Amino acid sequence: MTTRCTRCGRSNSGAQVLSTHPTSEGWVRYRRCACGEVSIELVRLADRSTTVDALASFAEPRHGALRG
Repeated sequence: MTTRCTRCGRSNSGAQVLSTHPTSEGWVRYRRCACGEVSIELVRLADRSTTVDALASFAEPRHGALRG
């Protein structure tokens, strides 16, 4: 299963793996896309599938994006 970045639409297969942690369900993998978006994936070992369980953005705000 190929997942895509929610911000730019690129395939996450080439995204940088930031960290991987074992869980009771499999592994949780954090990836950073070239655009800066961070995705959180759940890799289930039993069925050898990758499921995007949640998505989060930790990218730096664009210049002028936040105005008070």
